Amino acid sequence: MSVLLGCLLMLMMTSFLQIINDTPNGVSQFTNLLYLLVHRPLFIAGFSMALFPILVSAPCRPLRDLLAHPFWAAPSRLTYGALLSHGIWMQFRDFNTERGTWACGLDAFLFFLAFAAFSFLFSLVTALVWEMPIAALWREFVVKPRELGIQEEKRVREAITVRNKQRRASREEEDMQGKVGASLSQIIKSKKRQLAGEESQESIGSIKISRAAMRKTSGDTEDLEGNGDEDKKLYSYKPKK
Repeated sequence: MSVLLGCLLMLMMTSFLQIINDTPNGVSQFTNLLYLLVHRPLFIAGFSMALFPILVSAPCRPLRDLLAHPFWAAPSRLTYGALLSHGIWMQFRDFNTERGTWACGLDAFLFFLAFAAFSFLFSLVTALVWEMPIAALWREFVVKPRELGIQEEKRVREAITVRNKQRRASREEEDMQGKVGASLSQIIKSKKRQLAGEESQESIGSIKISRAAMRKTSGDTEDLEGNGDEDKKLYSYKPKK
């Protein structure tokens, strides 16, 4: 869809150019000025709409990688400056004369080379005097502080993350130590309970033994006491009334 719209826009601008060139006096001055004002941005927009979807597709990856190389940064700046300035020199040369220039094809080609060379030279001068110093100032006072701020923020986030991890690890270690201490205390308590149970069983057993011994000794004395009563009964004499 984007390719179709871009091609349609370029075709419309080319058709308007053909109409204006065929009948230069049949079009009003306002229409000519409006066309000169918008024809270049509209044609470039149509060309971009038609070309960019093709460049971002998978089959054009080598061409995209080639155009993305840093080598093309400086030539692209010079080319853009020449694109913006060459029309000014051409119009100034043609419109500043009383009559038009009649020339053959070779003269037209030489004029093209002259205008192109002067436009690239003007672009280079403006890049050295105006664009590059402003770009350096922009990078020094705007881009670098922003990058430093981003790096500082990233460093702070990393420090916070590391500190949180350390806190989490210390908490886990404390929890583990608490669990180990609790388990040890539980083991010690269970051992103490076992020992206390064994001691109570031993004491209960000794009490039982002592009670059994006391019962045995008390049983012997009762037997002796019982035998004495029987002896008394056997040898006792009561007179009859």
